[in-house]
Amino acid sequence: MGVDTHLRIHVAVALDQLGTRLGELAGPTTTIKGHNKLIRSTEGFDSIKCAGIEGTSSYGAGLAT
Repeated sequence: MGVDTHLRIHVAVALDQLGTRLGELAGPTTTIKGHNKLIRSTEGFDSIKCAGIEGTSSYGAGLAT
């Protein structure tokens, strides 16, 4: 799963081992609504082994923690 972080919205995309898109989610960057929604959405993908978050020292800092 990869997360592209922005000021007002984060976009997460889940891929399988062949690069096939399994799903996409866009959500607000607020801690309660956005971060929890992104984390809960990953529960539907049993095959996720790792995740990458862009901008962990800026827009993605809250999500990374």
